[in-house]
Parts: sequence; structure tokens; C-alpha cells
Amino acid sequence: MSNALTPSKELLDNARFLAGYLYAYSPQMAKSLGEDVLLRPFVGELLGLIIHDTDIQVSHSIVPKMFQQRHGIIYKVIDKGIITLEFTDSIANTIFEDSNNLEIVRIYQPGGWEIRLDLACQKSQILNSSVKQVASLLTALSVAYTPEQTVELIEATDNIPVTIKLLVYAYSTSHDTESWPIFGAFLTMGKVKEALLVLETLVQIYPEDAKYRIAFGNMFYGALHNTKVPPVDSVRILRSLIDTAPKLWAPMLETLKKEDTHLYKTLTGSRYESSISSEDERIFNRITLAALDCSYEFARKTAEEQFTEAMRLSKGRNKKDWEQAKQALVALRMIDKMKATLLCPECDSESEVGQQFCGICGARLTVGCPSCGIPADPGARFCRNCGMQMDTSK
Repeated sequence: MSNALTPSKELLDNARFLAGYLYAYSPQMAKSLGEDVLLRPFVGELLGLIIHDTDIQVSHSIVPKMFQQRHGIIYKVIDKGIITLEFTDSIANTIFEDSNNLEIVRIYQPGGWEIRLDLACQKSQILNSSVKQVASLLTALSVAYTPEQTVELIEATDNIPVTIKLLVYAYSTSHDTESWPIFGAFLTMGKVKEALLVLETLVQIYPEDAKYRIAFGNMFYGALHNTKVPPVDSVRILRSLIDTAPKLWAPMLETLKKEDTHLYKTLTGSRYESSISSEDERIFNRITLAALDCSYEFARKTAEEQFTEAMRLSKGRNKKDWEQAKQALVALRMIDKMKATLLCPECDSESEVGQQFCGICGARLTVGCPSCGIPADPGARFCRNCGMQMDTSK
């Protein structure tokens, strides 16, 4: 069946690109090249998700010509079970190659699928660019000695979230502890959502490993905790993350041991007896609801889901993980009962957040941050914890 309408060259090129890219990262190609080829399985998985989201299938097949010098490669685009585009290019041999020598268009049914195909092509091209950048980035990161250098290198790429996912996967194919310095670098530089993405990716790669779920859940617990207690206590959240999987944090701790002895002692000292500096507060106080861009309810639900799943996964398999997940879940369920308090600027007595005046001396109380809940300093225009602008009219 043919159609009088003619597809644009851009549309044909999109179909060619997607068909070729999907083939390059298909299971059969991975098998022929070896399953341990860096990034290949993960890129194939991401491509599959991109295509699945568009609800479109793109395929190709080689057709040898018995009595002609050139062969044919047939491309098909299928939208919800219906072939909306089918065309043939002529090629020199039966080995799949990039082609643009159009021979014939057999089927072309215009529709909304063309927009979705174009979107899938754009996302795949971004992914393709990120894969190439990550290959060179791995070498550069091997000599990046500071959090600033690490974050700067990653942020120089075209798509930071995709780059982070690819990096974590690349490290997981060899030695997954390499992912933790990246996590530490982002957190140190105040990039909390990026640090969270490192943990989220590890959970996706190792869905049956309880320790990653505990670490992921602890980030949300940390944000909840920071809404209810003085910011200095947030250092304990990082300590709990390290206690969850000390071996995984070893590379980051070794770096801190060389570059920031005080912070290293703060996190690893004898029951953490070291004093906590203002710089330590600045780093660890960043785990807030505002930084994670989520509500209290979402953070609590996510943390509970991760801790509960970690208990299920570790039950009867890893007693230490099971106990840590249980303790985390108990602490989480107690957090709603905690009451954030404000100190009266006149008499230093405590009052609950929400009270406008001190019940002891009648002085006006400090206003709590509308984003993270941390008490604000008197007269402050911005929250000292998350940077949210304060309402000074009250």
C-alpha cells in the first residue's frame, strides 16, 4: 500500500537514527561484543524506556537482492500496533549501516506519532552525546582531587542527570565504591538533589540490596529530621549514612582524611566526640525538604517505603542490615511526635513552633522558616538553613 503524501527527510532520518541506535545497543549486539562492555546494557535499558514512553516501535530488516548489485534495508515505524511509516533504502551490502539512499516509501500515515518520534530521537541523541562525554569524563574524574573539581567536570556535560546515571552505572560494572566520592562531592558543594540521584541510581541498579535502600531513605529522613531539631544535629544524619555501609564510604572518608582532618574526625571519631564547626553545619544542613524539592509527606512516605523494603530484603539474610533498617523505621515513626521549639530572644525559654509570643515573658518569638521549619534569627530576611526568603511583616 502506498500513500500520495511524502514524509519529510527529517522524519526519515529520525527513523533511521533510532533504528540504528536501538540496534547498536540491542541484546544481540551486547552478546556479540561481550556483556561487560562499559555502559552498553544500561544505555540499552535507557533507550528502551525512551521508546516505551513514546508508545512507538522502530525496526529495520535487511533484504538481500538476488539479481541486483545493491541490497535493501526496510524501516518500519509502528504506532499502537499500526504501521504508520515503511520505507526502503538501498545499501551496498547486507551488513547494517547508516543509510540515506531512499528507494521507496511504501506506507506513510501522518499523525501525532511524528511528534513523539521526534521527541524520542532528541532524547536518544542527548543520551548518545552523554555516553561519549562520560567515556572521557571517567578519565578526568580519576585525577579530580577535590569536590569542586569533580562537580565542575560533571556539570560541564550536556545533561547532568543522565551523566550522573551513566557514571554510577559505569562504576558499578567494576567497583561501585567509586560512586560514593561523587555523592560526597555533590553534597559538599550543596548539590543535594544530584547527591540524591546517585543514591537513587544505585537503588535502581541494585534493587535487591538493602543497604542502598537504607542510604536512600536516610536522605529523606535527614530532611525530615532537620525540620524538627537544631541544624547542628544534622551531622548525625551523615553519620547514620556512613554507619549503613562503611566500606562503601571508605573512598570519600580517605579523601576527607587527607583534605579535611577536622571533618574526618567529626564523622569517624570515638562516638563522634569531636566538636562540630560552622563549616560542618554548612555542609550537612543542606539535607532539607527545600533542597530535595519535596513535601514533608512525600519525604516521610519515601523513607518509610525504603526502610520497609530494606527490612524485607535483609530478613534472614543480613542481620546487620535488617537491624539498621528496623532502627531507621522506628526513628522515622517517632519523628512526627518531635516538636520543633523556638528560644525566646529575651528569656531563653522554649516554646513550640507556631506560637507568636513567649508564654513566660511575653516577648515576640522568632518566626520559623516556611520551607524547612528551622527557627529564623530575629530580623533575618532569609533562612540561615535553606535560603528561603522570610516573611518579615509578621
